[in-house]
Amino acid sequence: MAGLTGLDTKHKAVADEKFRAVLDGSPLDSGSVQVTAHDLDCLKYTISSPKGGVVVFSEIYYPGWTVTIDGKPAELGRVNYVLRALKVPAGKHQVVMTFHPASITATNSVAYAALAVIIALFAFALWRQSKGKERTSNGAEECSKLAK
Repeated sequence: MAGLTGLDTKHKAVADEKFRAVLDGSPLDSGSVQVTAHDLDCLKYTISSPKGGVVVFSEIYYPGWTVTIDGKPAELGRVNYVLRALKVPAGKHQVVMTFHPASITATNSVAYAALAVIIALFAFALWRQSKGKERTSNGAEECSKLAK
């Protein structure tokens, strides 16, 4: 955080040490970045630059985001403590970022298993209730025969 003090964030960024190798390079100072699709878990960009370089996105870095450049996997980095960054080669490229963290997959699995258990318990309760009515009605018929 101390590295951000007095930083001109339009032209420079402070990369997290663990992303140094991924983001090693100059910023994308000439070129363009256009958002072509924006959804909650999928972002698509067209990036064009004669030299290539590091692009800083005004999006929060969070584990679980994956990125491809022209369909090939790439690695996102973190800059300025919270933002996503990506090193892009020279030329025109399609960049796609998708969000599929492992925690959501695990949560979905637990939710589906719990739903299956609830349905099974509900079915068992209905079955047991119908068996109880059969016993009660059979018992009432036998008692009425004995009373005659």
